[in-house]
Amino acid sequence: MKTFDGVKFTAADGSWLMLRGSGTEPILRIYAEAKTDADAEKLLQHGVKLTKQV
Repeated sequence: MKTFDGVKFTAADGSWLMLRGSGTEPILRIYAEAKTDADAEKLLQHGVKLTKQV
């Protein structure tokens, strides 16, 4: 896990999920990258679940 202007979680396979606040709007942005679109979508859904727990 790395923290800069957000939080980035990196998996062993190189996929990642990043949560960061917008610098100009009251919005939380969720980014993800994975080997397949389906895997990236799963990461995005996980990011949404994480934010709802806070």
